[in-house]
Amino acid sequence: MSSLFEMFCRERRLDRTRLATVWRVNETTHHGRPALCYPTRIEINRIKYLDGCKPKYAWEKTGGSAHWYGMGEARRLAAGRDLVFLGNGEPGIWAMSEAGVPTVCTCGGEGTPPSPAMVAELRDAGFRRVRVIFDRDDEGRNGARLAVEALRAGGLEAVALELPANLGEHGDVDDLHRRVREGLAEALASLPQLEVPKPEPAPPDPVSALAELTPEACRDGRLERAMRAFGEAVARLDAIGVATGRERAIARLKDLGVSAPAKVVDAALPKPQAVDDPVGAGSPLTLSDPDPWREPVQGDELLGGLVKIVRRFVVMAREQALAIALWALFTFLHDAFTISPLLGVSSPEKRCGKTRLLEVLGALVRRPLFASNITPAAVFRAVEAYSPTLILDEAETYIRGDNEDLRGILNSGHSKATAFVARTVGDDHDVRLFRTFCPKVAALIGDLPSTLEDRSIAIRLRRKTPTCRQPNEVESF
Repeated sequence: MSSLFEMFCRERRLDRTRLATVWRVNETTHHGRPALCYPTRIEINRIKYLDGCKPKYAWEKTGGSAHWYGMGEARRLAAGRDLVFLGNGEPGIWAMSEAGVPTVCTCGGEGTPPSPAMVAELRDAGFRRVRVIFDRDDEGRNGARLAVEALRAGGLEAVALELPANLGEHGDVDDLHRRVREGLAEALASLPQLEVPKPEPAPPDPVSALAELTPEACRDGRLERAMRAFGEAVARLDAIGVATGRERAIARLKDLGVSAPAKVVDAALPKPQAVDDPVGAGSPLTLSDPDPWREPVQGDELLGGLVKIVRRFVVMAREQALAIALWALFTFLHDAFTISPLLGVSSPEKRCGKTRLLEVLGALVRRPLFASNITPAAVFRAVEAYSPTLILDEAETYIRGDNEDLRGILNSGHSKATAFVARTVGDDHDVRLFRTFCPKVAALIGDLPSTLEDRSIAIRLRRKTPTCRQPNEVESF
């Protein structure tokens, strides 16, 4: 039976013999976990766990700290050349060294930029050019940028490299090696440069516009020009910059003998913009899509899970829960269909679970938009702007009766080919088409109007009986 060390080397395409002889890596157990153990220059063994759990690394005993790992092997491989790679993680260093690429890493540094002493050691070893290659994620990119800054500050020519996108969000050199096998050196040579953004310039000091003013200048018109320049400069600052700039400007004008300095400074400050949403104007509508799951999902398992969720919170037959689960999935595939049936949830009386069912659906469908009352204009404008799943509660209060305009708009959303209403907009009364094709669910006491009911999937609820203890015990009715 293969040891974990052998499996580790086989999976990463590493030479076990070379690891054991060059890097003196051996298999061990540390704190009851299978691990690899290898020495470092600070004479404290480094531990890499093989069970896939965190933490992934440890020191054999206390006292470990960040330092160069692989400097001796990098010097041997460089053979007098001045180029060295700076990696992140010992397995990647082992792979690069097997490919003949001189590489070092900050052992135990967790992306910490190299210290001035480390940079000096690179210079003493004859290295003048450094290529930094860290993990393909935000932490790795930030660490690479910090390393480049530290290396450049030490007088070295340093750039960061970007790993290929097909390695995934957290890909590293180890993953690249497993993908390209023997072509690692060529793959590294072709990597594009990671752009290191230039530091943003410091914001302007608005009070510098007042530096050249004198008491005499304040009386001959130059004060107005200086205050206008102050106002233009302070407009580019945030709220804290504006507040501190104001206090300093007032103090400066006081020193110049200007009467009412606060009034003069406030007149130069940028005027606050009008608030678009005054108090009482309602809340802005924000709808968002869920993030895709990290792994492929089995459709039958997903559907079964949705059925269980629905029946966990609402008493209903399994066939009804299955129809609701299918309709929830339908909201994510809606644009692929030409017909959009309304989900009609009705009951003969109050307290049958309609609102609870809508709450559950709100957590399952795409872009849920709840409304316990809605106007015809709000329907077609919301559909046009957001493509939501309309969730209409208490529908008996505004769908039936003389609200024919609303019923006509809801009816129009049944067929994709005809799901439009025409309205005039603007001062010129331009005719515009608004879409009404979106998933819709309506809950009400009693029956839907006949035209809507004919276009709906009917879910009829009733009150839970005293003998029904669990939703799973409810039979079809």
